[in-house]
Amino acid sequence: MKILKSFTLFFALCFIAVTTISAEESSQKQSTLLIIDSQESEPYSSVREAMLLELSSLGYIEGKNLKTKYYSLGNYDGRSKSIWNVLEKKNSYDVIFLNGTIAVASFKELALDDQNKFVFASITDPVGVGVIEDFQNPPKHNFTGICYPVKVEDRLKFIQKVLPTAKTIGLIHADMPQSQSYKNWIEETLKKPEFQTLKVIFRDVEFVKSDGGHKRMTMLAKKHVEELDSQVDVFLSPNDQMGVTVGCRTSLYLISIVSLHFVPIDFLKKYGILL
Repeated sequence: MKILKSFTLFFALCFIAVTTISAEESSQKQSTLLIIDSQESEPYSSVREAMLLELSSLGYIEGKNLKTKYYSLGNYDGRSKSIWNVLEKKNSYDVIFLNGTIAVASFKELALDDQNKFVFASITDPVGVGVIEDFQNPPKHNFTGICYPVKVEDRLKFIQKVLPTAKTIGLIHADMPQSQSYKNWIEETLKKPEFQTLKVIFRDVEFVKSDGGHKRMTMLAKKHVEELDSQVDVFLSPNDQMGVTVGCRTSLYLISIVSLHFVPIDFLKKYGILL
């Protein structure tokens, strides 16, 4: 929740900055916002709704002085080309909001350094995607925003603190760009001396596109949960849609992707629940 509140405030400030009008003026001028979700599901739905709520509290009321248009890519990157080249490139928006890795990566290929202003959220690796160069300096391109997960190092330290005997970690993820980036980060972090005693067993499932694809991927993960349940001491929630999807159960612990928290899964009916 803290991360979500931080993002909504950040986005609202970005929106106000690029529209270059005061709150009083905003009641008279209609601002325009194009919203592109990678998928019409969590975590994108909550982020989008919170963003619009925050804008409303600052005087930008949807349907009154804020005009929005919404699309979901269904995790099909090719859909962005049709939306942009056929429908929206000719239109002018104050801000274009890109929600998720697939959306950001797709529009980076279509509109990097053009005249549009993009704000992103729910992306794992904006540096790797190529829309920003680092997290320390002002952006050099027409993209800015906030990324999604807790740092890998913090998650591993959390495991060591609350489960000091845990040595083997299971991570079942979809074969998606954000998950591949996150896997690389984990492998690099495990090379540090303080994590030499830890081992992560990875399993991946097919990347199923469409707005309901995350549910199918979670079903495909069941065999891996059953396989690893007796081999690992703890599971890490995956850095993709399976991390917030109802699915399989395990007798172990799950470390959340967006907060430092752990829960015994026997007391939950969700695998990969967002805490």
